[in-house]
Amino acid sequence: VFSREQLDDYKAHDQRTAIEFIATLYTFDSAAAYLHLDPKEMRELVAAGEIVPVDKVTIGGQFVYTGEELERVAAARGWEL
Repeated sequence: VFSREQLDDYKAHDQRTAIEFIATLYTFDSAAAYLHLDPKEMRELVAAGEIVPVDKVTIGGQFVYTGEELERVAAARGWEL
């Protein structure tokens, strides 16, 4: 996951610009483990729209979640990670 500015800079400089990876990604199972949830609880939060996967990105057919999104959910619910 890269910022729009990073991608624009990369394209403008003939794709020679160093791009910094800016997000930690978690698969469904690793996101549930990170939040200390069982898979059923994780599915319920995703179905309710409380946890939002990265749009149009999958790893091995699984949606992925950013560390930032998981931290946002934990903070909103008052969970300590």
